[in-house]
Amino acid sequence: MIISDAIRGLFFRNQMKVDFMLIGAAKCGTTSLAYILSKHPEICFSKEKEPHFFSRFADWQKRIDEYHQLFTPLPNQLIGEGSPYYTLYPEFIGTEERIYEYNRNTKFIYIIRNPIDRIYSNYKFVHAFNKLKYPLTQMEKEILENPMYLNRSRYFMQINRYVERFGADKIHICLFEDFISSRQQTVNAICDFLGIRHFHQYETDLLNTHKNKTEEVRNLTKLGTFIARLPFIYPIPKLIKWQFRSLFEIDMNRFQPMSHSFKSKLIDLLEDDLVQLNSFTGKELMTIWGLKN
Repeated sequence: MIISDAIRGLFFRNQMKVDFMLIGAAKCGTTSLAYILSKHPEICFSKEKEPHFFSRFADWQKRIDEYHQLFTPLPNQLIGEGSPYYTLYPEFIGTEERIYEYNRNTKFIYIIRNPIDRIYSNYKFVHAFNKLKYPLTQMEKEILENPMYLNRSRYFMQINRYVERFGADKIHICLFEDFISSRQQTVNAICDFLGIRHFHQYETDLLNTHKNKTEEVRNLTKLGTFIARLPFIYPIPKLIKWQFRSLFEIDMNRFQPMSHSFKSKLIDLLEDDLVQLNSFTGKELMTIWGLKN
């Protein structure tokens, strides 16, 4: 009986396919959106939120069972995962080709935000992990010399690789700003794209709990973040935790704001991509984001 169940489970994993992927953009609310989608009764989301499977492994065929073990779907559930690394071209090359070879019917959700705000958020994130090349006083030099910052905000460059391979009908782009201001409408549009019913349960204490956990680890050092995520830490009363928080907290006042002239320079560097993105989405995103120089 045990052997039979094991064989049946192996057969099922070999036959299954992931139906949709949340592919970024990095620092655009993917964690919160993935959390919401994972609560939908018609969705089985990966146990590991960011497996980055198809960007990490060129030999993905040999590891496919390892990937499928991240999912335990119920009958008739869609299977989904979220990996922002899938839109980190050219840091990772060939991702969309591997996914196409795996499942040419995959659907993709891509959440984007004001690209200048994304760059600044990414910069602070990199600082939290002590990976800056230059001191904080040289933020502009840091950003301009590391192509990662601009490339990750070249949203059309990133998503067009999927459009060309899978077709525009397999792509759903949503705005982080809409996700914040009109969350239900944004989630409804994603449900329509995936072909599942609308739902509202995430607006209960489940989302508030997730928010609280996120708030507790935000702006912490790498060590502080690791400690805050330990399972036995969260139940400790906040009053006690906050007594020790300052030992592991990043001083956010250390970050200088971007100057207007530097923002204008970044907009100029991103302009060609933004024009193409406007055309693809049919939205005046430069106006929506206030990026007109």
